[in-house]
Amino acid sequence: MAELHQMGIDAVACDIVFNFDATTLQAKGQADLAHVMERLADVTHNYNWDFYQNIAKLTEYRQSALDKFLADYPNGRQAGRYIHTVLPKLPFGDRSFDLVLSANLLFLYSDCLDYAFHWQTILELYRVCSQEVRIYPLQGKDAQKYPLLDNLLNDLNHAGISAEVVNVPWEFLKGSNQMLRLWRCGSQK
Repeated sequence: MAELHQMGIDAVACDIVFNFDATTLQAKGQADLAHVMERLADVTHNYNWDFYQNIAKLTEYRQSALDKFLADYPNGRQAGRYIHTVLPKLPFGDRSFDLVLSANLLFLYSDCLDYAFHWQTILELYRVCSQEVRIYPLQGKDAQKYPLLDNLLNDLNHAGISAEVVNVPWEFLKGSNQMLRLWRCGSQK
């Protein structure tokens, strides 16, 4: 978000933790980073290390991203770029955004978030988009594809929502080289 803002891109980020102050988020961010890196050490075989090379380099990238976020957060929160949100509801009007991105949440945590939550959240993401929704990755933390993806695609089709699985040029978690794309009729494919 901080980098998008620096490039002049009008974007909004939503998260359940955006009701916390920067000091609290810094402590939480550092604890989360340490926890993730510790757990990652046991499952390095599930990851493609072409880009990051190793856990130390990954930690550097993640720490840099956290630092940029923390530097931007106080002003960005005041400016309305960081919005506290509890899914599956979003505090925006219909078709408020051209592009809606959901990264590293829905299917990644399918061991904690059930199909009803996924369905309601995806409908909400679609409600606030005017053109396109992109959801990545399609895998859980176990590196396995979301087992109800075909059901979800079928349900989206029955709801009249155009959806497809699209290859992407990024794969850190092995097999995570696809995203779910939803679009409104009339939007470019």
